[in-house]
Parts: sequence; C-alpha cells; structure tokens
Amino acid sequence: MVFVQMTDGKVVLIIEQANIDELRSGKPMFSPDRSVLVCFTADMEFTESMVKEALAANVLDAHTLAEIVDLSWRRKEATK
Repeated sequence: MVFVQMTDGKVVLIIEQANIDELRSGKPMFSPDRSVLVCFTADMEFTESMVKEALAANVLDAHTLAEIVDLSWRRKEATK
C-alpha cells in the first residue's frame, strides 16, 4: 500500500490486489496513519441508507459502521 500526500495537498491511497481481496472478503483496512478507513459492502443501497440513519441519529462511529457493513454481508449471504 502507498499512502502519500502530494505537493498539491491531495492524499492518495494506492492498494494492491491482496488489499482488494481482503476488502471483498469483508475485512476493512486503514491507511497507515489510520485517518482513512476503507470498506467494501455487499449492498451499497442498504449501507448508504443505514449510514444516513446513523448520521441523522448522531451515532455513526467505527463500531456502528462495522456493524452496518457486517450486516450488509449477512444480508447478501441470506439471499444466496
């Protein structure tokens, strides 16, 4: 993984295939400085809706987000 701030101030995170494979399996990853959390969801519509609800209720934190993403994966498994 490459995580760098460019001269124009933009921050770039470049990941490799192993990172993608872990994300697709439901395991989130952090940037090296832990300022960026990267997740992959099995159900974007559901995840977006739940994140909006958690934000509106002012309860969105890392634990709540992990629960939402985990639930998206369980919902996908239930529909197989």
